[in-house]
Amino acid sequence: MSVNNKTSFTLNVDFKNKLIKLKATLSRVFDIQLPIDKLVHDSVYRLNVFDELLSLGNEQVTAQVKSLQQTAVYIEPATGNVSKQETTVKLNNQRIKHTNSIREHTLNKSSFVILLLASIIFIFIVLLQTNILQVTVSAEPNSIQYYSPNISDSLLAEASPVVKLAKTIQLPVDNAMLTMRLHGSNTIGEHLAPALLTAYLKTMGVSEMRWLKGYSALERQLQYTHNNKAYEIELKAHGSSTAFTDLANGVADLAISSRKIKDSEVALLKAQYGNLGLAGSEVIISLDGVAIIINKNNPLNSLTLLQLAKIFSGEINNWKQLGGEDLSINVYARDTNSGTWDSFKSLVFNDGDHTLSPNASRYQSSSKLSDLIAKDKAGIGFIGLPYINNSKAISIAASVTSPPIYPTQFTVSTEDYPLSRRLYLYVPASSSEFIKRFTHFVTSAEGQEIVDQVGLVSQNIQLQGIYPNTQAPQIYNDYGEIAQRLSLNFRFQQGSNQLDSKGKEDLLRVVEYIRQHVGLRVVLMGFSDPSEEQNKQYQLSLKRAQIVERELQARGLNITAVEGFGSQLPIASTKTVIGRSKNRRVEVWVF
Repeated sequence: MSVNNKTSFTLNVDFKNKLIKLKATLSRVFDIQLPIDKLVHDSVYRLNVFDELLSLGNEQVTAQVKSLQQTAVYIEPATGNVSKQETTVKLNNQRIKHTNSIREHTLNKSSFVILLLASIIFIFIVLLQTNILQVTVSAEPNSIQYYSPNISDSLLAEASPVVKLAKTIQLPVDNAMLTMRLHGSNTIGEHLAPALLTAYLKTMGVSEMRWLKGYSALERQLQYTHNNKAYEIELKAHGSSTAFTDLANGVADLAISSRKIKDSEVALLKAQYGNLGLAGSEVIISLDGVAIIINKNNPLNSLTLLQLAKIFSGEINNWKQLGGEDLSINVYARDTNSGTWDSFKSLVFNDGDHTLSPNASRYQSSSKLSDLIAKDKAGIGFIGLPYINNSKAISIAASVTSPPIYPTQFTVSTEDYPLSRRLYLYVPASSSEFIKRFTHFVTSAEGQEIVDQVGLVSQNIQLQGIYPNTQAPQIYNDYGEIAQRLSLNFRFQQGSNQLDSKGKEDLLRVVEYIRQHVGLRVVLMGFSDPSEEQNKQYQLSLKRAQIVERELQARGLNITAVEGFGSQLPIASTKTVIGRSKNRRVEVWVF
């Protein structure tokens, strides 16, 4: 090809990408920074550098250099092919120059490395001062204009003859900016929190992220890059109680907890963060059931709450006492920092007459506890719903007069299952916008889909038909023949007619669900607790349903019917605060 021919050539994208990868490898392995511009323009310099790099003896570097040596530097933009004549001329010239260069090269390798590093430092200083890498030349032999349409690596600017070279960040880094610290529940922190954090970052357009192990198995960091900067999220899952302790000590930003914040904790943190027990700060991440698990070879299928209390306290210590084999019962329990333990203790040891047996084996890891019971025919333990794994879950009855209820997605979602619970996120009002957006994502339909994917129970609404209940009034069973229940119940703050934090979020979920399913008719059914004044139980149950009716009507939703059933169909023990609050509920039916 004539040197006067004005046909321009384009830098080969394949060559450019390979060169960038080589630069990254050298930076990571040898802390050597290659000047890409000089390597592209100066063929003699390129050949010398490649020879020196081959002499390093590094297998990865050698493979990358040899691949570059076999790749054309420029291509014809019109055809995408390398000009054979031009390539031949260039290669011959390069070989001649390279031969002369070798003959004149009297410095030993160490001297050359010193010169190379000096050149690199000089070029790097120039780049820092100008912040621009000039790569534009004319169509003469040493002035070929190029730019690449491939900008996925963000290293070449699009549609401009002047190209800026952006530094790529290789994770992990030591100086990542901390954006959020989540501390607390192992039930949330082991699988759910990592899945939610990863999904949330993807909604921001983040594609580069990496999980790093912390100082223990229950600690880790999520590093990610955004707008060419490195950030880090800290996750520690040592138990729900540690969440509030760490908030008080100023080493956490958010508390993840598998039980409701205690009044003493609200008081402790109020001066720093405001009242974390209010609806604005108390966020329900998901629902979960405390499953009672036994070995699959154990024939037992159900227990009452009282029987559970006697087993875990050691009062019942042989499976023969429950109609099983003559085997001593081995009790497994979560550790004292666990929110799962707090939930179990408040739901099972509620009478004050029972405490955990001193012979119980205690574990910080939910997965380990479940795996041990799967191998122990005499074992029994409690665990979060996603950790049943290879063990066997059994049905639980609130009392001898209540039907045993098996932990399913629906019975946990409605909180009918006696050992169902809520998983919480406590968000100080002064939190950053980043944290507030994360909180909004967690409660969104998209975030709740992630909850389902990790095996917990989301708050996205599902429908289920109800079988006839011999203990229910006839009108209740009549509705069961034509209607279905939504997978939620409305509940109220203790000693108040105000909906609790979950109820306020559920109002919006119900409205959105009905709008998406045009034509459905809504029936609200209210219930009271047997402990409430007997002559007021019907009025209280009806009043609760009417409160929900007004809230939904205020949001533009028409209600077909409102029913009150008094204290009929209790689903939980009346001896505990949690049990009584579960009985005081409003069910939502549609047909």
